[in-house]
Amino acid sequence: MTTFLSVLRSTLLIILMTTAMVMLVNNAQAGVMSTAQFYANNADRLKEEAARLEAQTKKALKLHQQLLQSEIGTREAFHNYLYQLTTAEKHTDDILNPARFRIGIPSKRGIKAEQYPAIKLSLDKDLPYRTRTVEIRDLVKKESRRYKEVLKDNEQAFVNVEEVLASLEELREDVDRSRTDQQAKRTYEHYLRRLSSAKQLYYKALDEFCIAAAQAEFRGLTGRRLAPSDSPFQLYPSQDELSQNDS
Repeated sequence: MTTFLSVLRSTLLIILMTTAMVMLVNNAQAGVMSTAQFYANNADRLKEEAARLEAQTKKALKLHQQLLQSEIGTREAFHNYLYQLTTAEKHTDDILNPARFRIGIPSKRGIKAEQYPAIKLSLDKDLPYRTRTVEIRDLVKKESRRYKEVLKDNEQAFVNVEEVLASLEELREDVDRSRTDQQAKRTYEHYLRRLSSAKQLYYKALDEFCIAAAQAEFRGLTGRRLAPSDSPFQLYPSQDELSQNDS
């Protein structure tokens, strides 16, 4: 009898220990899944920003190509398109630096539109004419050495941004495939850094584009139409305007 009770106690003890170990393992796995899910959820927000930047880059590249191919009829039309691109950044909350801060990465300079002088000038298009003219003149003088190359290099800059953003899709999926909290954290951090760099590259490309726009504006092209000149911008009147002028 004593032997039987001893065996029973040993069996119960083994069952209890096994149950406790299973519970500990399950809790550990639940903790890992919770942490991994945390990074996956945060990566979803970053994915939204990546998609927004990709759409903006496509718009900017299209406007750039239309401009070089003389498919835009007036300065007003061009500047309206450009203003839409820049104001989209002004009204978009910066989620990247807060995301970097949450996981202990230093904030990155250069991912706010206001830090780029030409973009800021485009945002201030409603300044009094004299004030705006002075600011454009100063910007043109400062950047004059780069004007001859800016459009050629600028188109490639937008293409480069598209390529970087496209490469992020697989990296985003890697966050979901992470099996441990450390792996999820490392992948998420890499994804965040790459996206921050892509946004900085986009702002730099857009700023260069705004510099070229400032050049065209400063060259004395003050009418509704941009006429041929030594400016890289060669905009011509639309067919509707030609018809109105002929009548």
